[in-house]
Amino acid sequence: MNSVQVTLRAGLFVTALMAGALPGAPADVVVAQTASKDPRNALVDVLAGGAPSAQALAGRIRTLGSGALPFVLELHRSGRVPASWRRGDLPRRFTPVQAEGLASALIEWFPAVRRDFLEPLSIEGTVEERKEGLELLGQLGSSDDFDLLVQFTTLEPDGRAPIPVSLRKAFGAALGRMGERQVAVAVDLERLFGLVPTPLEAEIVRALESIRTQASLAVLVDLLGRSDELDPLVLATLSRVGSKVGHPIAPDVLAGVHSYLQMASPAELPGVLQAVGALEIHDAIPDVLALLDGADRHLESGALAALRAITGADFGEQAADWWRWYDGELDWWEQEADEAFRTIASGTPAEAVRMLNDVATVRLYRHELARRIAGSLSSLDPVVAVAACRALGQFRSHAVLADLEVCLGREDEVANAARRAWQRITGKDLPGARGGHGAERQAGDRWR
Repeated sequence: MNSVQVTLRAGLFVTALMAGALPGAPADVVVAQTASKDPRNALVDVLAGGAPSAQALAGRIRTLGSGALPFVLELHRSGRVPASWRRGDLPRRFTPVQAEGLASALIEWFPAVRRDFLEPLSIEGTVEERKEGLELLGQLGSSDDFDLLVQFTTLEPDGRAPIPVSLRKAFGAALGRMGERQVAVAVDLERLFGLVPTPLEAEIVRALESIRTQASLAVLVDLLGRSDELDPLVLATLSRVGSKVGHPIAPDVLAGVHSYLQMASPAELPGVLQAVGALEIHDAIPDVLALLDGADRHLESGALAALRAITGADFGEQAADWWRWYDGELDWWEQEADEAFRTIASGTPAEAVRMLNDVATVRLYRHELARRIAGSLSSLDPVVAVAACRALGQFRSHAVLADLEVCLGREDEVANAARRAWQRITGKDLPGARGGHGAERQAGDRWR
């Protein structure tokens, strides 16, 4: 890299840019540096002046012009004002608004950041410089920058040089960071999968785990079966993401894993069973039960674990006992469910409560049951609403947490019943026992 080594650390990157050592450095940056005594002071003054929001602060930063861009980049990377800068009244560490304002300004300036900073670095940078470039790209880029992400891992023009492990991990971390900022990135990762060298495929799967959304589950299911070597990692990631995302999960995702179970080899079955349990695939119960009749003790253990995870119940270790339970509840769904739901919806309060108590013992398709019963939470009769809360606590389905949250605002005994159901479902307590419920309104982040 010319005579001045370009780095994103400790301001040396800025020094190289100001000296014109970086290929393609914009002329207006150099001009701005000579025209202003020290643009760093202007940037510090803007940050110290405060702003009502990060976006407002970003707007003020951008009014300084592109001459401030390398200094904004340096502050964003370091997370604090360097000791060599005049800080005035600005604390050494940034407030959340200041940090977000710097990032927002850089995102607005990103075309210049990519053109003048990142692209040259992706071609000529050392491994350590490329890792820092990937980190910055993860913070500011989008799926439109996938090509640059791959370029950062290409150490030789022909692409044949081995990719260091640290660079692979930085690549995956950048993808994950992008996905955390932009949900659409998860969907685009499937397109990237076919364009990267094989060593990077596993990092894409790991990035999908860090994104941890319904979209990442859909992409993971689509990746199943593409690579025998990668399938164990995909299955394990499906298990972890599925247990975090919780129900409702898209039917296509559940059907995809169920189909894979039906075709899996004996060696693949332990991983598939774990995923089936984590995703709580009720339609797969007959296939899982069939494994209890086999001679492989290890598979029987995995099948039992899956059945217990799916149902939230335990009917012992004998296949006959599980089949008896399954056949009985399947009959209930086929012969009694419709009448039960009608009674709950339009029967007398006493009839509705009695039926809610009966239905609360059903475990087959418990997430569907929870969604059907959640409507009773709005009953004007608190006795019915309390019975519905008790039933939902029994089902332990995250699918109805939003419905329970609404009940936390009621002034009668329903609020306490909803809180107890919430605690049973999530295993977590909620702050604020009575009265004001502002804390409960913000509790969605603690659902899982």
